[in-house]
Amino acid sequence: MDTFDVGWRILVSGMMASRELSTLKTDVVRRDWHMNSMRISCVIAFSILLTAGMAEEPRLIARPVGTNGLEITLKPVTADASYAILARRKSVCVLWGAFAQIHGNSNGTAVVRHNFSEAAGDSKLEGFTLANLSDWQLAAGSAEDTDGDGLPDFYEDLVTRTDPFSPDTGDTGVPDGYKDLNGNGWPNIAEMEKRGDPLAPMLPWPQADVVTNANGTATLSWKFWGSPPKFYLVERSDKVPFVPPRQERLLPPLRRPPFGHPQSPREMEKRFVQGPFKEVARVLPIAGKTNCQYVDTTVDTSACPTYHLNPYYDDYSSPFFSQINADSIRKSLLHVVARQNTNGYDLTVEHPVAYGRYLVLVRDRMNKTWRAGGYFESDAAGSTVQLSVDKKGMMSKGQAPAMMPAVRFLPDVVEPEFTAGWGEDSDGDGLPDIYEVLVTKTDPVNADTGGTGLLDGYKDMAKDGWSNLEKFRRRADPQKSAKPPQTIILKQPTMTEVMRAAVGPQGDLRYEPQIQLRVAGTKEYQPIQQTLRMYYVMTDPRDWGQVRGNFDVRILWRIPERPTRTWSIP
Repeated sequence: MDTFDVGWRILVSGMMASRELSTLKTDVVRRDWHMNSMRISCVIAFSILLTAGMAEEPRLIARPVGTNGLEITLKPVTADASYAILARRKSVCVLWGAFAQIHGNSNGTAVVRHNFSEAAGDSKLEGFTLANLSDWQLAAGSAEDTDGDGLPDFYEDLVTRTDPFSPDTGDTGVPDGYKDLNGNGWPNIAEMEKRGDPLAPMLPWPQADVVTNANGTATLSWKFWGSPPKFYLVERSDKVPFVPPRQERLLPPLRRPPFGHPQSPREMEKRFVQGPFKEVARVLPIAGKTNCQYVDTTVDTSACPTYHLNPYYDDYSSPFFSQINADSIRKSLLHVVARQNTNGYDLTVEHPVAYGRYLVLVRDRMNKTWRAGGYFESDAAGSTVQLSVDKKGMMSKGQAPAMMPAVRFLPDVVEPEFTAGWGEDSDGDGLPDIYEVLVTKTDPVNADTGGTGLLDGYKDMAKDGWSNLEKFRRRADPQKSAKPPQTIILKQPTMTEVMRAAVGPQGDLRYEPQIQLRVAGTKEYQPIQQTLRMYYVMTDPRDWGQVRGNFDVRILWRIPERPTRTWSIP
């Protein structure tokens, strides 16, 4: 079998997340990481780029081992750093599944071997073998939990869609790891551990009453509520040796509602059954009735049969569901009526698809680039949706199931225009479909548009160091280069003056300061090798808060260091 050796890029590595210097005190600076505020002594040390001087291009290499194994190598990596490897089928609306864990070695490589038999019973990796490796995508990234919410950054980017640099995306008062985004009783941490879909909505899921008849037949009776499905798929399992249940089953050419099905504790227990299920019938609901019945005449009643009812909703009735591509995604755009109020705007969204997930977008006279305003889901009947946004055009409440992080420095919209489009991330690159079509101009069903070896969400289209995904979250234009603050030079400053200047301009794309010193009698500025306070103490330990005449200070700005992320798309 061919070896998959796909180049990947590296974002500047480090342990620091996105941060903002704010409240100033004489010997203390508060840094806001979009998460728990933390105080640190006046220490602004020069951070060495871990990847500086790397001559070798980062790579993910996958090689077959024997008849049922795969050896995966990442290089170069940081020693002792932890990395996660995810896998997904090359298909639309398929969730990433955890594939392997890997750790960096002192030689700059990380190696792990995977036995495919270990994936048995895991629906997210079902069918993944050496024989069909080319039908799957692999992605490797940092397993660091930068914001301490219990979810790895990688997982937040591609699965929960929460902000990996904020422990509470959307300022809900609940850490991201403990949010129950779909209301099924499982917090995000539990969904991650059981490899479920944290965004799958709770859909009406009936339970059939089964009566075994003397004539060797079985009668199933059930009720439904809300909007009826297109049909019910009746599946049966006879008494066989136990095998672990599957969390989802694909049934080409039919599709479930685009985000999976509920996996509450009750449903998981109900699905903990004796054996594999086989289709026995498809039952159409009767117009005007909420009761359904099916008589199974092919059953062996002595085999203790177990039945499942799987409702298939008419979510593919709209043209853009039949084939997801850029043109069909454009057809998902909905008409939005905006009415101004004292706090922002009231939005009326008309004719959504039942159980559809949408992304609200806004642009105005001052900025013609569409920006994400927030997510919402439609109900079973596809009823008109009422939303509220603030003066910036951002949804102030009611986002579901995914949430956009709050932005604080975005200007108020002027003569805004709103729309709503398909908010699913069909190709798993971290960007919603409608955002790829309208903003980044990437392919919504190709995770690596152009075959660069980098997921579209992590491409740097403006070549300014910020990824598409980060600009999507911060509502910045991914096609336009973001400029860092201007360099600041201070002549013989007090430390308080340096701290004040290091706070820098305010913005949602936050840059971090690099402090350099030029000692009297020299021409070049040099990165400081100790804490800034130490330089002041060494010159006058009795009063380090006064002006020093022996050095000047220069403050440069750079993009905050992020944990290493690597990608490989076979």
